[in-house]
Amino acid sequence: MTDARPLVDLLLRKSKIVREGEQALSLRAQEDRGRRWADENGYQVRRVWKENLSAWSDVQRPQYDAAMAAILGGETNALWCAFLDRFSRKGAEAVVPILGTARVIFDYERLDSSNERDRRWIIQRAEDAYEYSQRLSHNVRTTKDRQRREGRWLSAAPFGLEINDPKDRKIRPAERWGVIEDVFYQVAGGKAARALAREYNSAGMRTATGRTSPLARSETSWTTPCTRVGKSEAVARARSAGRHTETTKATRSALLKIWPA
Repeated sequence: MTDARPLVDLLLRKSKIVREGEQALSLRAQEDRGRRWADENGYQVRRVWKENLSAWSDVQRPQYDAAMAAILGGETNALWCAFLDRFSRKGAEAVVPILGTARVIFDYERLDSSNERDRRWIIQRAEDAYEYSQRLSHNVRTTKDRQRREGRWLSAAPFGLEINDPKDRKIRPAERWGVIEDVFYQVAGGKAARALAREYNSAGMRTATGRTSPLARSETSWTTPCTRVGKSEAVARARSAGRHTETTKATRSALLKIWPA
């Protein structure tokens, strides 16, 4: 027997990317709520659109775009969204196209775009979400700018370095700093980065993830903001230090002890 109930699509979004990706708990909870709404209001779920990303800026949202195309194109009778700020944070421009033309349910706010009395509230809530996003973005940028001026390293420490103290976020040489030094002196002495990477690989050295050393790693490891110097200056330093610039068997043996196999 054919199900004659009208169709509804569910648009689920979690703004913070987590390891579970689209299986994140809040997405499953949103889907449960959406399916309950469908059952209680006599709809059948046609499709579930899932996003695990931001709804702001110029982020590409193919699932959102497809859901909007489906509701505006008449492929489904309604589109359900748990929260209005999960729908979009671009303000009124995101909700105006659906007002009076398609039925989009914003569950938490109990707003329905097909209801004339909800039009003003939908626009107002959309603008509230836009304003909040703007303020949050400003606060994050301001905080990160101040942290950078204080010399704090904001991301994971580069290879060969570690965070000295979680509070001040300064970085210092770590156990595998010797690898970076070797790369520095080898390249400063004239060895091609590709040739050095091949030597590391042939010696059995592996990266922190257990992979072979990419051909470009030897060059990028000494041109990061932490270690960047001009090549002429690097050569001068290597010569003044009297550092032998050939990767000898003894050097490789020592590096193998600090480079994870």
